[in-house]
Amino acid sequence: MNPKQIAETVPALVKQTMGQAQKRLTLLEGTARKLVTGTWSKWMENPSLKRVEATVEGWRRDYQKKVDLAKIRKQAERVGHDAFHTVGLATQADIKAVLRQVDHLRSDVRKLSKKAEQRRPHHNRNRNRGQAQKTQA
Repeated sequence: MNPKQIAETVPALVKQTMGQAQKRLTLLEGTARKLVTGTWSKWMENPSLKRVEATVEGWRRDYQKKVDLAKIRKQAERVGHDAFHTVGLATQADIKAVLRQVDHLRSDVRKLSKKAEQRRPHHNRNRNRGQAQKTQA
C-alpha cells in the first residue's frame, strides 16, 4: 500500500484526532518559546546578574592590562626550546650542523689515515728486514 491508499483507508476520526494533536503541539511549542524567551530576557535584565557581569568584565580588563601577551608568547617559546634541548630532540638545523661536523671529522680521519699509510711501509720494511736477518742468522 502506498501512503495515499493508507490515508484513504484511515478512518476520518483518526485523521481528525491527529490534526487536533498537531494543533495542540504547535500551540504548546509557541507557548514554551514565549515562556523561555520571556524568562531569558527577564533573567538577563536582572540587576544582580548585571553586577556580576560588570565585575567579570572589570576583572578581564584589569587582567588584560597587567598581562603582556607578546611577553608570554616569547617566554612560552623559550620554555619550549629549553624543553627540546633538555629532552635531546634536535631541530633540522641542529641535525645539519652535526652532519657537517661529522663530514669534517671523516675527511680529517681520511687525511690522517693517508699520512699514516705513507709512513707504514717504511716501518714495515725495516721490521721485515730485521725479521729476515734474524731468520738468516
